[in-house]
Amino acid sequence: MERGRKIVNRPRVGIVGASGLVGRTLLRVLAERRLPCRELRLFGLRAVGRELAFGARRLGVEAFEDARPSDLDLLFYAGPAALARERLAAFVEAGVLVIDKSSVHRLDPSVPLVVPELNAAALGQHAGLVATPNCTTIGVVLALAPLVALAEPDAIVVTTTQAISGVGREALEAFRAARGAAERRPGSVDGDVWTHCGALDAEGCSEEEHKLRDESRKILARPALALDATTLRVPVEVGHGASLWLRFPATLARGDVCAALERAPGVVLRTDAPGQAEVAGRDEVLVSRVRTRNAEGGSVVQLFCAVDNLRKGAATNAVQIAELLLSGPSSE
Repeated sequence: MERGRKIVNRPRVGIVGASGLVGRTLLRVLAERRLPCRELRLFGLRAVGRELAFGARRLGVEAFEDARPSDLDLLFYAGPAALARERLAAFVEAGVLVIDKSSVHRLDPSVPLVVPELNAAALGQHAGLVATPNCTTIGVVLALAPLVALAEPDAIVVTTTQAISGVGREALEAFRAARGAAERRPGSVDGDVWTHCGALDAEGCSEEEHKLRDESRKILARPALALDATTLRVPVEVGHGASLWLRFPATLARGDVCAALERAPGVVLRTDAPGQAEVAGRDEVLVSRVRTRNAEGGSVVQLFCAVDNLRKGAATNAVQIAELLLSGPSSE
């Protein structure tokens, strides 16, 4: 596919993983934003044959193994990484524009990793495949971007508090069942905080911590960004939170920090202290608890941010990318 090529208006659209949490949210966001499509097809990995709501209609779920690239112009992929490695190349080679929510292509230097409010220009370099970041990364970089534009930090420490829905539909259903049980079930996050998200490597870092650091560096075009993270799983259904601590060699006034956040696209600065779950159902990143202090010849900035991990953290970000890549009226 030609680099940066647009897709025709009213494309034939497919969603892989349509019956999962992200897939269902994609359906809602597509209906809300009225992405013009000629045809919408839903592909499942297991729940084949069932019907899902799309606005006032109900659409059947087909088997992804039966999907043919020649039937599609645009494919939203919200499935497992292993299947992405196995199947997506054939769709790209056939001229289908693929927007991939899996982790497979995010750090590939030839694939744009896009948050439209921050680096939409990177879409001009796509060759049929666009990656959308980890749900935690999206919230964090939207809050970080206006701050690193003010001055270059020499240290960033992020501690996340991630919702159980980030693990998937089965984990969310188990969490809800545990909440309804008379006693807390062993291994449930209900009444507890899991001290890591994903597998730990030999250095004790989790998969999510690597993603947050490396994806932020790529999106912000700062390969040496000094970001360290600890990712936690908390008993919240929807909404990933993050506490950010930044040290700057320059002196920053709180008023300038707040003004930068207020101007930032996709960010809502709150002067109160909203709960993390309040972000559910919203497409903006909520930023609150902004604090500054002078330190070691510079300044320290602290804040808290939260993002709906299913909407802006996944579905809405992907749909925004598709909207930017739609061409003018179709010649068909």
